[in-house]
Amino acid sequence: MKNKLILIALSLASLAACQGDLTSQLQITQDNAVINGSKVTSRTTAAAKSLVFIELLGANGAVRTFCSAALVGTRTVLTAAHCFDPKHVKAFTGFQVVFANQIGIKNSALIRRGLVFKKHPEYNTNRVYNYDIAMAVFEGTAPAGFIPAVMDSDTRANYGGNTLYVYGYGRSQDYTGKPGENLRHSVGVLHRGVVQVQNDYHQLGDLYLLKTSSTSHICQGDSGGPQFYSQNGVTKIVGVTSANFGKVLENGQHSCREYSQAAKVAPNYAWFKREEQKALNQR
Repeated sequence: MKNKLILIALSLASLAACQGDLTSQLQITQDNAVINGSKVTSRTTAAAKSLVFIELLGANGAVRTFCSAALVGTRTVLTAAHCFDPKHVKAFTGFQVVFANQIGIKNSALIRRGLVFKKHPEYNTNRVYNYDIAMAVFEGTAPAGFIPAVMDSDTRANYGGNTLYVYGYGRSQDYTGKPGENLRHSVGVLHRGVVQVQNDYHQLGDLYLLKTSSTSHICQGDSGGPQFYSQNGVTKIVGVTSANFGKVLENGQHSCREYSQAAKVAPNYAWFKREEQKALNQR
């Protein structure tokens, strides 16, 4: 197990979308998304009705990057802690939550100003992106049609070997590996994919790994997206997309078709709810 964690530390791919002003440089692709996933065209399920994304803003209000996220309260979203890490998103001064199916939306009715965020206090303390989970509160309430998702609180559950449904706004195609590749290509459309959890679920503490044989794979831009488990009519978020890692390609990027990791929600549920209540009481 120690060797596996060292491998993660040495092989982590880019965690969030690329740095820089995305408004004029991103190339959105409407095709299949997540890698081998499917585009979400309607918000008909409980899971789909919770999907949002967070835009990190620079000093001039320009969008520097974004992360996938999920609505889990009337004014609260769940995402990855590294989305608010200044080492990955330099010089961001604020954020906003966007309720749309793709990035680049300018409709103010679908945008909510971010008020406060909180990263888990143990985030990345072991340098392999442990506790990669964050809470954020926005101004106002969600637009009509959006419903908070249920967060997993069962610390005894074992999801090893089970199928999960992942959502995110990330790349629909893996990196080609060619030098000079446009790293912002095929990013920005909400999608859904099917993945499987590795069997060693309880051996990795606060995170779990996805099987390389999964039908779908997460990639750049999916960071912070929810991973849902459904059984007996109950659908809940059991994980938050953290990072993917694989062989280093010629252009220095890591292939997205290999291992991925997610932060477990249940071990962090009590912390999340405490911070959520604190933040809401102050606003």
